[in-house]
Amino acid sequence: MASSTNKNSSSLSSEKSRPVSPCQAVCKFDDNDVCMGCFRQRNDVDNWFYLDDERKWQIIEQVKPLIAEAKLKNIK
Repeated sequence: MASSTNKNSSSLSSEKSRPVSPCQAVCKFDDNDVCMGCFRQRNDVDNWFYLDDERKWQIIEQVKPLIAEAKLKNIK
């Protein structure tokens, strides 16, 4: 039973790939220092390379719906 638990634990850790920048190649910031393309704070954009993967995933999950909504507005 212990070996199956270890197997499950190792598969969970390998499920998530490395986070990819949500950059949309717009790189224009509003008055609140939020990028109008990817909706990240300027500080998060500037320091993306140095952030740990956990923080990157948090940012990605936060901006993903905003990026999708912006894309839908541009399609219409």
